[in-house]
Amino acid sequence: MLAKRLRNKRRPSAASGPDRHTVKLEIADRNERQPLSSAQQRLWFLQQLEPDSRAFHITSAVWLEGPIEKEILKKAFHHVTQRHEALRTTFHSENGIPFQCVTADPPESFTVKEDFILEVQPIVGEHHRGLFSLENGPLIRATLFVSRSEDQPRHLFAVTIHHIIADFGSINVLFQELRHAYESFQTGAQPSLPALPVQYIDYSLWERTWIHDEMRQGLLEYWQNQIKSAPHHLDFPTDYPRPRLSNENGRRFAFELPESHHADLQYICQSSGVTMFVLLQTAYAICLHQHSGQSDLVIGTVVANRSRSEFEKLIGFFANTLPLRFKFLSNSF
Repeated sequence: MLAKRLRNKRRPSAASGPDRHTVKLEIADRNERQPLSSAQQRLWFLQQLEPDSRAFHITSAVWLEGPIEKEILKKAFHHVTQRHEALRTTFHSENGIPFQCVTADPPESFTVKEDFILEVQPIVGEHHRGLFSLENGPLIRATLFVSRSEDQPRHLFAVTIHHIIADFGSINVLFQELRHAYESFQTGAQPSLPALPVQYIDYSLWERTWIHDEMRQGLLEYWQNQIKSAPHHLDFPTDYPRPRLSNENGRRFAFELPESHHADLQYICQSSGVTMFVLLQTAYAICLHQHSGQSDLVIGTVVANRSRSEFEKLIGFFANTLPLRFKFLSNSF
């Protein structure tokens, strides 16, 4: 039944505009002011409302094994920032209209801190909390923390980046290319990654081309209808009352399903004609429904939104959050 309803679900019509797969991907003029992508513009607006918010910081930290050549790591980091214009982008506005600029030689954003007691949570938390300036940049910082003198010093490498120039898919690209560049420079060779056909600023121009005003209005009306009269929040039973104003004190709970469950879940997916994502998302919605008692709820889910091969290896803010609405009949469960 779920699979049938998903197949019959109508998507917003693209008849009013060009197909994004057929719109030519052109190189933006770097001498002209370039607009923000729709995702960037959304985040830029929210940052203006809360300039001291750290909600849009993405922090990742990894342990580096073995002896680390600090200058080579710094050189590799600089190579990646030069390869991806998004990491050298700053954001400005005139008369309330934002635009983005690419800096040829941004301020240094790689540091080494010696003689540290490597307690991960305090270090990563402090690294995450430092504020960024969208106008001045840089919007990425990397720090190599080196443990206090031991027979074999340990190294913790932390990167914090503002969401307006990258998404979680970009973090994978960043670390993959950083490793490649480091290993190449270690052997005296130059990194041999394929040249990037476009940059994120070209994506922004391309997006503006295919999502023109008429199509934008059609998409807006579609999503407005999808969430019309939806509840504003989930009445979930908690141990403490919901704060009047939201803050950044939330926590994340991670867990893994036993491997023994995998075959059973795959069988349910195949017999129902749905993906694992649909199955687990539905199970999550049922759990929320049972605990909250709400028969109508909305769950946000992130899509990669890298619809063309040229975007797959780019660092930039492509991801989009879509609202999935679940409605339960009174006698469903």
